[in-house]
Amino acid sequence: MTQFTYQQIRYLNMFILLLAFAFCFSGIHRQLDPGSAFGFAVSMTACFLVFIGESLQYFSVFIILFLTVLAILYFPRFRDPANSALLLFVSGILTNFFDMLTAPLLTLGIPLILILALPGNNEREKPFINRITAIFTHSVSWGAGYALCWAAKWAIGTLILGMDVFEDAMKTAKFRVGGNESFPLDRAQMFRSNFDTYFFAKGHKPAVFIGLAILLLIILLAISHRKNWEKTFFPILIVGIFPYVWFFVFANHSQLHYFYTYRIQAITLFSVFAALGSAVDWERFKRNRQNNDDIFPSSY
Repeated sequence: MTQFTYQQIRYLNMFILLLAFAFCFSGIHRQLDPGSAFGFAVSMTACFLVFIGESLQYFSVFIILFLTVLAILYFPRFRDPANSALLLFVSGILTNFFDMLTAPLLTLGIPLILILALPGNNEREKPFINRITAIFTHSVSWGAGYALCWAAKWAIGTLILGMDVFEDAMKTAKFRVGGNESFPLDRAQMFRSNFDTYFFAKGHKPAVFIGLAILLLIILLAISHRKNWEKTFFPILIVGIFPYVWFFVFANHSQLHYFYTYRIQAITLFSVFAALGSAVDWERFKRNRQNNDDIFPSSY
C-alpha cells in the first residue's frame, strides 16, 4: 500500500534537494570563501536544480552529490585522505546503483574539488605533487566503486537470468563509446551540444553573467592572493577538465543524451570559481573593511 502519490513524492524530493543544497551552500561559504560558494550556487543553478526534484531519474545523482558534500563539510573525519577516499568509493557505488548515466561524474568532481580546496585539511598543506597524487587516488577510489557495482550487477544478472549479461554489457559499452552505422559519432558536434546546453541555455546572458563574476574574482586575485596560491589553484582546475574527458570516452552516449549529460560541466564551472576563490586573500579584504569601519564608524 502506497503512502504518497507520485506528485507528493516529487514535492518531497524537491524539498529535500533544496534543503540539502542550502546546507551545502552555507557550509562552503563558511568554510571556504564567498567566491567558491557563489560558484557552487551558479553551477547548480545552471543544472536547472529547481526542476531536478521533479524527475526521479535525475534526483538520485544530485542527492548523492549533496550528501557526499555534506559529509566532507560537516564531518572533519572525512578530511583525512584515507577516509575521504573511502567516502568517494561509497559514493561511486551508490551512484552506479541509483543513477542511470544521467550525470554520474558529479559525485566525484565536486567533492574532490572541496577535498583539495578546504582549508585545514591535509591536502591543502601538502606539496603540489601530493595534490596530484590525491586527485589520482580519489578518482581511482570512486571509479573502483562505480565499476565494481556495475560488475556486480552483471554477475548477479548472469546468475539469476542464466544468460551472459557480460557479453551484452560489453556490446552496449562499445556502442556508448563509439556509436554504430545507425548512430554515427560526431565528437565535435557532441562537445558543442553539451557546451551550448549548459552555458548558453537561455541565449548568451548566463555566459556573460558568469564571465563577469569570474572577471571580478580575477581582479581580486590580482589585488591580493594567498601565499603559495598556485599549489591549490592548478590542481582544482585539473579536476575541471574531468567532464570533457568523460565526454571524449563516452562520446556516443554524450552525443545522444546531451540534454542531460551536459550537467557534469557543473564540475568545470565550480572548479574555476573554487580555484580563484581559494587563491584570493579574503582575510586581507576583511581586515581592510574592519580598518575602514574603525576610521569611519557607523552612526547607528
